Amino acid sequence: MDEVSYDDTRSDGWDNYSDEFDPNRLILVALKSSSLPLKADDLTSFAFQPIHRDGAHTVCEDALDTTVRFIGNRDAGNNQEASVWEITSDEEFYREPDFGKVSLTIRQARIEGMPDRYVKRQQKVESGDPSTPKRAPAFDDLKFYYQNR
Repeated sequence: MDEVSYDDTRSDGWDNYSDEFDPNRLILVALKSSSLPLKADDLTSFAFQPIHRDGAHTVCEDALDTTVRFIGNRDAGNNQEASVWEITSDEEFYREPDFGKVSLTIRQARIEGMPDRYVKRQQKVESGDPSTPKRAPAFDDLKFYYQNR
């Protein structure tokens, strides 16, 4: 990660980085602010559905077969723990120009949405409102991943 650079002059995307992404790997990071960190089996379900555009409609394809592996927890500052999982598939997650939809359940919280294709995440701020996504905390998550995978 120390050798990875990012081109801020281009729009956000996976092609802004000096090193190529692995299209068969996703890194899932969950932030939790409590004294009870997440464990491997707290991620009870995960599905990634590739999408494609059919005219004005977005169509979700069948979910990919994936393997989920818990990497661990790290102190993310501000009384938060970052829990990191590695998700792999024999099929590619990243396909231009479309990406996919993620559905997951962590401890009883069901989350659905479009994952980020780039290495940024929001930071907690005192007002309670999310801040603009930043690279620094996401790069720290990736460093933790590479050191512990």
